[in-house]
Amino acid sequence: MERVPPGIVEYCLNNVDDETRAALLRAGPWVVESSCLQRCGLCYAGPFLLADGEEIDGAPHLELLRRALGAVRGSRPTDDGGARER
Repeated sequence: MERVPPGIVEYCLNNVDDETRAALLRAGPWVVESSCLQRCGLCYAGPFLLADGEEIDGAPHLELLRRALGAVRGSRPTDDGGARER
């Protein structure tokens, strides 16, 4: 599995709906979309994000994003561009 730079929040494209994806894409350059994060069991079970490679789950995506951004605060890039795709 690929090592993630510090301050990155990742989500699986297969784990979000269109509305949630749009919100995640607007969240900032530290939010990265992936076609697959190789966490299929977790992905199937419900919403999840990775913050600095650590799983965050158990709530709707936008709440998870709030938690994830709090977890990576201070280590995230300061660039203000859009989300990146892998």
